[in-house]
Formats: sequence, structure tokens, C-alpha cells
Amino acid sequence: MKLFSAVLAIFLALFSIPSFAEDQRPSFGGVETFACNFKEGKSMQDMLKVAKKWDKWMDKNASRAYSGFAMTPHYFSEPTADYYWVGFTTSFEDQGITDEEFINKGGSIQKAFDEIEVCNSRSQYMWSLVRDTFADPVSGGFVDFARCSFRDGAGMNELAAADAKMQSFLDGIGNTTRIYRWMPIQGTNLQGADFIQTQWEESLPARGKNMDAFINAGGVQQQAAIYDAVVNCVGGPSANYVSVGGSE
Repeated sequence: MKLFSAVLAIFLALFSIPSFAEDQRPSFGGVETFACNFKEGKSMQDMLKVAKKWDKWMDKNASRAYSGFAMTPHYFSEPTADYYWVGFTTSFEDQGITDEEFINKGGSIQKAFDEIEVCNSRSQYMWSLVRDTFADPVSGGFVDFARCSFRDGAGMNELAAADAKMQSFLDGIGNTTRIYRWMPIQGTNLQGADFIQTQWEESLPARGKNMDAFINAGGVQQQAAIYDAVVNCVGGPSANYVSVGGSE
């Protein structure tokens, strides 16, 4: 199968950045993405039909866990693709194994994807867990992206300390936003940024509720006080995402 992305990404925890979710959860893993445009006469519905075949193929043939999601632009200025496929694994070894299994055995499924789309970029990132408030995986919702760069003299240690302060603030106002970062590995272009921060919500109403609570509690001022000396982040697009399956 082809995976898709262009402006999507996650963040790095190679240097023992603490995680604020359950201890049993992986704190980092692999992401591979493709940015794709539909061929004339084709649509998301056509892609989802092929994705169902891919999902069944993965259940039978993939030996490692892999989760696939399809994303479509929601808030954006100039979208670079019709949709994005993002695939998550809990390690880079698992990413390599599932990729190789598909290359060797998934030709018929790949051909079905090729008949409906053209994918112009493929990127690899490392995801890192900052905050996750859900015990079970979320099958769909909305995700906001921001491109972030470290300030002079700041690095992972300063970012981890800032995250701890923000975690305490968000917990105090009952915020349910899930926060992950993507660090670029291969085939990426972040236009000079160091990583992309992603904030995940289970629905638009939940997103709006969390935003209202954040603003009313002085979150904008808190965010500036906590992070301004550490990173500079520029807001980017938002996307609707839906699970397309994968392997357990």
C-alpha cells in the first residue's frame, strides 16, 4: 500500500524525554506518510474501498502491528494534496518489517491504489508521546499541526521541563487534548523547523470545548510564559482523520 503525507509530521524522544501518559505505552515509534492526489474521476470513496482490501491483506500478511489513517485537509490555506495516508508503528524495526512484507507480497493491493491516485511524496518521521488522555485508540477525529523551532540555547531538556508545566495546567482545566510531536527522519521538508507538534481531538465539538476552556483559563498567556523561551511554533493546517485499519 502507499502511505501519504507532505505537511504532516511527529516528534523525537531519542534522548529520554519523559512521557506523561501511562507507563506501559510506547513513548516513541515510526511514522511513514504519503501525500496523494486522486486521478480524474476518482475520490475518497474509491480510496476507502481499496483501503478495506488493504486492511484484510494486513490482517493475513503483516507480522507486526501497523495502524493506518487517512487524512483530509480541514483548515488550510493551500493544500498540497487531496488526502494523506499516515502509518504508525511502535518501533522502526516494525516499520521496516511491515514495509518489506508489503513490497514483497502486496503487489495486487499496490496496483489497486495506483489506479486511483498519484502520490508525490513519501516521508519518514519519529513520533514521540507528550500527552495522551485516552486509554483506547481513537478511530477518528481532527488533528492540528504546528511547525516548531528551538530558540537559541534551548533543547530537549528545556522542552521536557516546559511540557511538565503545561501538562499540569491542562490537567487542572480538564483538557482532553492528545499531544504528539513528529521529528523528521527521511524525505522531509519542514522549511527550517525542528519538529511538528500535533494536537489530536476526537471530534470538532471536543476540539471547540477544549479551546474554549484553554482560552477562558488564561491558556494563551500560560503557553507564552511556559514555551516562548524554549520554542517558536507557527500554526499550520488542520485535518480530519479516520482509521483505515491495519494489523494488530
